[in-house]
Amino acid sequence: MQTLTVGPATFGETVTAIELAPEGTGYRTKTRFARFFNLPELMA
Repeated sequence: MQTLTVGPATFGETVTAIELAPEGTGYRTKTRFARFFNLPELMA
């Protein structure tokens, strides 16, 4: 497996959303990939 040496923005779009914490004690912000692109280059 190769190490990813380019920025994540090359392969996807991120969004930050507020979600309930797993402990149920409050909320937290979480950033996740919302959409991927350039997948053939990512898998090469």
